[in-house]
Amino acid sequence: MKRCPECDKTKPRTEFYADGRSTYCRPCTKIIGRRATLRQYGLSEEQFAQMLAEQNGCCCICRTALDDVVPHVDHDHDTERVRGVLCGRCNRTIGLFGDDARRLRNAAAYLRSYAQ
Repeated sequence: MKRCPECDKTKPRTEFYADGRSTYCRPCTKIIGRRATLRQYGLSEEQFAQMLAEQNGCCCICRTALDDVVPHVDHDHDTERVRGVLCGRCNRTIGLFGDDARRLRNAAAYLRSYAQ
């Protein structure tokens, strides 16, 4: 058992990330992360909720429900303009491709060429 300093509740270690080594429980980690993300991009809770509602609570790319994962605010790295909310995997993928739509299209074409 471990106590989360954010919600002040004692919970099983399985309720914490990193095999119980994280400081905050999973729900509090999501809340803390969301607050930091919203501050970083100048979004209010209402604006964030509106974005999620417009996306039906799903990642814009893979359509995974974002209620079970930490949502990531996707933004243009040149202009800092917020584009939408993605799951972590899709957000990292776009970043690894350098926000380059041509490279992403080429990767999709490559995968399609080997599809069975």
